[in-house]
Amino acid sequence: MRFSKLICVQCCLLFCLTVNFSFADEPVELDTIEVYGQQENEQKKYLDESFYETYSRDKITNKELKEEMATDVKSALRDIPNVNVIDSGAFSKRVEIRGLSGDRITYLVDDVVIGNQGMTHSGGGEINLLDIGRVDSIEVIKGSPSVIYSPGATGGIVNVTTKNIETDNHIGGAVEVAYDGGYAQDRESAVLSAGYKGFGATISASRLNARDYKIEDQEKLDEIILRTNVLDERLGTENEITDLGYNSESAGLKLKYQINAQHDLTAEYSEYAAEDISFTHGAATDRVFHYDDLSREVGQIGYHFVNRGNSRLSVTLYNQTLIKDIYQGEAVNRTLLDSVGLNLKGSLYFDESILRVGAEYVFDDAETNTFSQQTYYAAYASYEFSYGEQFTYTAGLRLNRWEVEQTLRPGQNLSIIDDLVGVSGKLDPQTDEALTYAAGVIYSINDQNNLSFNYSHTHRAPTLMERFAFDVFIGGGMELDAESANNIELGWKYSNDTWYASAAVFYSRFDNYISTKEVRKITDKNALLACIAAGDCNPLIGEYDDRESDFFATKVLYINAGEVDNRGFEFSLRKIINDDIEAGFSFGMNDFSAAELDFITDSRPLEFSGYYKKYFSGMPGSPWINARARYVTDQPNVEQTEGFDPFLVADIYAGGSHKGFGFSIGIRNLFNTVYHEPYTALDGLKRSFLVTVRYDTN
Repeated sequence: MRFSKLICVQCCLLFCLTVNFSFADEPVELDTIEVYGQQENEQKKYLDESFYETYSRDKITNKELKEEMATDVKSALRDIPNVNVIDSGAFSKRVEIRGLSGDRITYLVDDVVIGNQGMTHSGGGEINLLDIGRVDSIEVIKGSPSVIYSPGATGGIVNVTTKNIETDNHIGGAVEVAYDGGYAQDRESAVLSAGYKGFGATISASRLNARDYKIEDQEKLDEIILRTNVLDERLGTENEITDLGYNSESAGLKLKYQINAQHDLTAEYSEYAAEDISFTHGAATDRVFHYDDLSREVGQIGYHFVNRGNSRLSVTLYNQTLIKDIYQGEAVNRTLLDSVGLNLKGSLYFDESILRVGAEYVFDDAETNTFSQQTYYAAYASYEFSYGEQFTYTAGLRLNRWEVEQTLRPGQNLSIIDDLVGVSGKLDPQTDEALTYAAGVIYSINDQNNLSFNYSHTHRAPTLMERFAFDVFIGGGMELDAESANNIELGWKYSNDTWYASAAVFYSRFDNYISTKEVRKITDKNALLACIAAGDCNPLIGEYDDRESDFFATKVLYINAGEVDNRGFEFSLRKIINDDIEAGFSFGMNDFSAAELDFITDSRPLEFSGYYKKYFSGMPGSPWINARARYVTDQPNVEQTEGFDPFLVADIYAGGSHKGFGFSIGIRNLFNTVYHEPYTALDGLKRSFLVTVRYDTN
């Protein structure tokens, strides 16, 4: 894809828009209207709405996305309490909610689940295959609403809402250019929108080029990259890995027809293509993973009905395609997932209650070294109601059915299937049915304080990758059991005109927790014996003279790790005085424990964070400043090969806007702290500078 010309055309159109434009035949003179008072703070309104809910949720507004210059959805989640975003490269980032990651987090765009089936390392839906310029807001939901969105979302929900299409008579849009020194990254994006007599359209395009990943120990990173190039036979070829950056381009078209005030139709097509994506994985320090090409295409149509806030209905039909290519010499190892889905949602609002119902159908067709298919059916209902003046109750129920089948590749011999390690060889479909449910209650102590309790039962069927992977990762086959969990949360919330506080204690007990373990096979026994005889290798202590790849072939096998407990707490405090001053403080942690002694997973140590935001709305250019700090302790103990030390990092941002023009500047890692995130292979980014300039006609 090459969208640079498209961006240039949009920029020219936006320049023309600075001239006054109207669809009206004759100018109409209106009486002057004077407005007094301040506009309501969007974040304050959101916190007020979420006060009487049994679960925890946070929202990132469009205003905050612009100010903090996030270049992808995952990066934007960094400042939400007890949500951790761990860099492993400019593109690849691992998101943890309450210590849980991968497919235990469900990602949605406009309430449609992002298809993935574990086809990328981050799992759970590659939400970064989305142009951040199209995003209006991001919501993170924890607790009981998972029954509405996904049966296995024990960690939580990340729900992305794209920008609404206006159907009134207008032409408008925005252009943005940005630079991030930490990744030597430049980005350009443009959005053009128009509406006329009930019809609306938005076209968008973006381009991004990240050429680096700047850390203190650059020599270590260079050694890892060199080792990978040698192992993958990339050294000296056109596919040689040079850094942890990537390039991407995207384009999208969204249409809307407003039938009347209650009914509308939408249609959308978008594509995102990235190449040369390099990243580390977990705490591994011996190699870099690489995707030569990674793309996602989405097409969908929808119908929406709203009846004066008393009832809502939406129907969405969609198709998603995810393609990943890895070059191996002259050959290309392709992973493809084609996902077709139908989503129905409805809500009925009464004076003291809300009823939400829905149904879902998804067919996933995966083409890897082992072909496989999965069909998923679901129906759910959730009811929220008040009883008396002090109690509010919620209850939800979801019926789930999965049909999984391993299929033969073209020309594949059935008799070979039984010999494949990690694949069951059972070509007959396997069915899994489960009932997931949730219940919660709020007790209102007074108008400013309430206590809440919620319980949920989640059930996560193994992804097609976890069942049928056959490469570096080996699937567990049909014998891999579904993962289930019982989850409870106790919460407290406080709210008045300016202060908002919340605290939660949570606990999950997993059965058949799905994890991985390394399986090694000796490939050169004589060389290993010679190394031992020379005194350079000692298998008893795991010492192999940095030559493990000479002696072993290492595979990663998906397994059921048995019973696993996850427990933790979080606290958040915010003060929103008005549109000009906002501050916040939060802390949280979680701890894992497992019945099987050889099972190790990542607990998140106690972490503190805070911010202070000040707007100078009375000054020309409406300047603002935002300072943030984060301190990570070493309790619970972080066990990793290279050790772990507590660290403090701080960022500062500033900006302003005038007549549609806006800018943001920032310094990441202000004190240039050398730090190491828990359970990662590399240091965090060095001190780096960011700048964004935009023009928006809205």
